[in-house]
Amino acid sequence: MDWMEEAPCRGLNPDIFFPPLDQTNHNAYYKAGKAVCHTCPVWEKCMNYGMEETWGLWGGLTPQERRGTARLHHGALEMYRYGCRCPKCREASVVVRKPISKEVFPARGQDFNIESLVFKLSSL
Repeated sequence: MDWMEEAPCRGLNPDIFFPPLDQTNHNAYYKAGKAVCHTCPVWEKCMNYGMEETWGLWGGLTPQERRGTARLHHGALEMYRYGCRCPKCREASVVVRKPISKEVFPARGQDFNIESLVFKLSSL
């Protein structure tokens, strides 16, 4: 899986993409993970790799989004990644998202508070 070498999530704490099962706010973890996924050059390979997975963020999509059970609206990047090619979703796919420095995210093995991380990301 050579594509993983190019992924910006490489070396980051995997909890951002695979929320601990004992946590109740999985969406906060996924929100933080999507900040990385939305700038990823290999998102499509990642999504295809994880399409059958039942847990975690793959290609910027949650398990519910991959199964098609999440409520998505047109004009969302997630809707484009799920396969919609309407004008609004195509436009959302080409919006340039500002890459966030990897230093903002906890490294593998580093403890973090998800609420503090989401707050920090919302202020960037």
